[in-house]
Amino acid sequence: MTGWTLVVTGPARSDIGDILRWTRAHFGSAQAAIYDDKIAEALAKLRQGPDVPGSAALDTVAPAMGRLALRAPARHVVVYRAGEGRRLFILRLLHPAMDLPRHHPRE
Repeated sequence: MTGWTLVVTGPARSDIGDILRWTRAHFGSAQAAIYDDKIAEALAKLRQGPDVPGSAALDTVAPAMGRLALRAPARHVVVYRAGEGRRLFILRLLHPAMDLPRHHPRE
């Protein structure tokens, strides 16, 4: 079985940059590198598809939407939506305290 193609949206790219800049400013470059690795691990895991262990459906927010928490010490979640052709759209990387319906892109 082939993997899924990840499509990282503009808002998700901005989130990643913001997260890494904030982490670097507050905790240093070494911690930012760890966070960067945790983001890369989560995205690699999602290449297996939207039903990987640890993912959770967010159908109450939007159809085919889900989330996957980054592994500790990271605290953000990757918000994604499954699309046609085995494409997984990475919509946002959000802190759990953020209100998801307010921050996910509308189509």
